[in-house]
Amino acid sequence: MAMEANTTDLDTVHAFSCGNPLCAETISRTRSWHRFCSDDCKQQASIIRRAAALLNVLADAEVLKIVRGG
Repeated sequence: MAMEANTTDLDTVHAFSCGNPLCAETISRTRSWHRFCSDDCKQQASIIRRAAALLNVLADAEVLKIVRGG
């Protein structure tokens, strides 16, 4: 007896999270070569990564002060 593959089952198996830490979207298997669900998410993740590198040398209290605009 052959099992029929359901497309939604395959999408679930091959789905993964967007590479942007602020995004909760899931990327389907059709976009499996992408790390991000959209160009906006890719750009936001790049900004977060660059800001983190710049703020890494500061004390936590100073980072919070800068991030919160105070």
